[in-house]
Amino acid sequence: MSTDLKTKYLDFLSDEISYKEINNHVMKITFPFLEEGFDSLNIYAETKGGNMILLTDNGWTMDNLKSRGLMLDSQPPKKKLILEEILATFCVEIDKQEEKLVINTDIEKYALSKHRLLQAILKVNHLASLADVTVKTAFHELIYQKLVEKGILFTDKPSFIGKGGMLFPFDFAIPTRNHKEILIRTIGRPNDLSQSKLLARDAALLKNTKTAEFYVIIDDLTQPFTIEKELQTLFTEKKKPQIHCIKLSELDEKIERLLNE
Repeated sequence: MSTDLKTKYLDFLSDEISYKEINNHVMKITFPFLEEGFDSLNIYAETKGGNMILLTDNGWTMDNLKSRGLMLDSQPPKKKLILEEILATFCVEIDKQEEKLVINTDIEKYALSKHRLLQAILKVNHLASLADVTVKTAFHELIYQKLVEKGILFTDKPSFIGKGGMLFPFDFAIPTRNHKEILIRTIGRPNDLSQSKLLARDAALLKNTKTAEFYVIIDDLTQPFTIEKELQTLFTEKKKPQIHCIKLSELDEKIERLLNE
C-alpha cells in the first residue's frame, strides 16, 4: 500500500510528506503544514475492497475546533453554513458518528482526493478564528466590500481546474485588459503558515494551465504579523510563480494594483 500511494502521489507532485504504515490496511500520511500550537497535519488512508481507499483526518479537525472553544451545535447558523459550504466545495463528507472528515476514493484518484481533504481540513480549521461578533463581517467579506467600493470587477470564490483535474479555489478573480487574471487568496490569521504554504504550492501547480498573477491579502490588523520575512522568502522562491503579498493595513494605498487594467 505504501509503495502504491507514494507512486501515485509522486507522479503528480514531489512533496515533503512522510508515510508510516500503522497496520496492513492503514497508512498515516504526515504533511509539513503546521498549525499554531499543533503538530504537523496527518491524514489516514485505509484500504477497502478492490482499489478503494478511505481517506480521513481521524477526527482531528473537529476535535481541534472544540479544543479552541468552537462547538458548532451552539454556534450561530452562519458558522454551520460556512462549514457545509467548505465541505461541499471539496466534496468532503462528515462521519457524524465519529466526527471525522472523510473521502471515499479509488487508488487512481488518490492524489486529487488527498489534496481536497487537506484543503478542507485547513479551511475548516480556520473557522476557529471567526468570533461570533465578526462572522457577518468575516475577512473575506471585508475585502469583497473594498473591491466593490473601488468599482473593481471580480468573480467571488472562483475555482480553477489544473493538471490532473485538481480543483484550485480562490477568494477572488479579477479580469484585466492584458488577459492575465489576478487571483487572490485571503488569510485572516496572519501567522497561519500552512495557508501560505498551500497557496505557494497551488500557484506552482496552476501556473502551466492558467495565465495569472497571484496575490494574497493578509489581515495584519487583528493581531501582530510576525512571519512577514518568512513569507517573503516563501513567495519569491525560484522556479515558482511570485506571489504578491498585500497587508490589510496597506490595502487602501495598494488597491490600484488590483484594478481591471
